[in-house]
Amino acid sequence: MIREIKYLFYLIVLTVFVYLVLNYYFSDYNEKKSYRNISNFLDNLNSKNINVPLIKSDTKNIIEYNDKSDESINTNQRKFWELVE
Repeated sequence: MIREIKYLFYLIVLTVFVYLVLNYYFSDYNEKKSYRNISNFLDNLNSKNINVPLIKSDTKNIIEYNDKSDESINTNQRKFWELVE
């Protein structure tokens, strides 16, 4: 009997908790607060972004291509067991 009452109490507590959380999450107060927070964040980001200097790119022609033919590359086939020994 006490076991069933205990389970019933847990179920009621869990149900009340879920109800209160969902009620707060979907409330108008929470929505206004979150939109206000996002708006303030974007305003701060835009104000800080104006003062960021642009850096000139110095990465042009940095890649050096290898013009060697495939014949000059060492094509020795190695075997795993030979390397282990």
